[in-house]
Amino acid sequence: MRRIASKAARAVQEPRWALRRIYAKTVTRPMFASLRYGSASAVASQMCRAVEDRSGPVFVFPAPSVAWGYLFQRPQQLARALWELGYPVLYAADPSYSEGLDARAVPIFRTPDGPVLFADGRGGVCVAEFARSRPVICWRYWPHQERFVAALPESAVIAYDVVDHLTCFEQYDAIRDDHQRALRSSAAVFASARLLCDEIRPVRPDVTLVPNGVRHEDFAAAIRAPDHDALPEFRGIPPEAVVIGYYGALAEWVDYELIEELARREPSWWFVFIGDRVSFSPRIDRFQKIPNVRVIGRQPYARLSALLARMNVAIIPFKVNDLTVAVSPVKLFEYAAGQKPVVSAALPECVEVSSGCSGVRIASGADEWMDQMRWCLAQGRSEQTQAALEALAASSTWRARARTIVAALRDKGVPLADPAAV
Repeated sequence: MRRIASKAARAVQEPRWALRRIYAKTVTRPMFASLRYGSASAVASQMCRAVEDRSGPVFVFPAPSVAWGYLFQRPQQLARALWELGYPVLYAADPSYSEGLDARAVPIFRTPDGPVLFADGRGGVCVAEFARSRPVICWRYWPHQERFVAALPESAVIAYDVVDHLTCFEQYDAIRDDHQRALRSSAAVFASARLLCDEIRPVRPDVTLVPNGVRHEDFAAAIRAPDHDALPEFRGIPPEAVVIGYYGALAEWVDYELIEELARREPSWWFVFIGDRVSFSPRIDRFQKIPNVRVIGRQPYARLSALLARMNVAIIPFKVNDLTVAVSPVKLFEYAAGQKPVVSAALPECVEVSSGCSGVRIASGADEWMDQMRWCLAQGRSEQTQAALEALAASSTWRARARTIVAALRDKGVPLADPAAV
């Protein structure tokens, strides 16, 4: 349901993207792919040239994918981190996506910071052709990528990254079968949260925990004093006002009722929410009309650090339910890298992190939320708390996560060189 709502919202915001999807479905897939990308062998040749300066197996992030320019999170971050450690990486772009670099991947584009974007429109056929000359490690992170994986030769190494409960994905008839097949047949299995590991372990006792992380240097600007003149999104909010901030999807798992109560209790504070609306309910409509609540649309990843700088307290106000108990919020580590004290709902992964970091506070119910936010506005700015947040971010980098992945794959006999000392 989440992906369906996201696609509906995107179609409204990007009519050109919606028209392209309609066009793509009116012609046969092979015809559309050939017209736009060229022959499979030609695309495979371009892939070879794009990564010829790096030796060893090539990490391939398959299609369908998270567009490179959309919500730059786990798949893109891991792809970039692996590249920074010295490994060749091909990442499936979404060339219909109108923002960022995806549209330039027709069929190949090398991003400025490393990974090579590709698009072939054939669900893995071009990568299968490419795999005749280079060994590949397919980094599968959705059950929906079964068609791509099935097209690869038997020599391909499949790594399955379980990033969420199946209920969080767009549902289709074979999703559970595809998930179980991926668990049983992949050379290595990873999971983003401890609860997911617990669920997977009966089938794959060798599952490796790889929580989400942060690219520490991307959030250095959040530590400095905010540049109010460069933040039009906050215009009308006094520079001295307290800002309680959140960025991420405005989805059904956000506790809007809680925020309404907090905003009512402290009308002098501003509650700023940054992100796409991916749920359509009267609750969100009412939430956006609260005088001291401001909702800002999704911002590019590069803008998050500057926006985070203006926040006094960063929050993760999720409902605790079957949908969220296995979530490892990327924003938690990004907030920490910006040295912003955090208040979170009692999500198991956040509770685990809070046990080792005084700057991450856990709250249940409006009274606790108010108490913890006030703590953040006082003790949360102390040198001790700031050091704790910095230590959390420094130990949770995407490069560290990528090294864990490489070590696990090497234990499985995958011939990967030692990662670069980055």
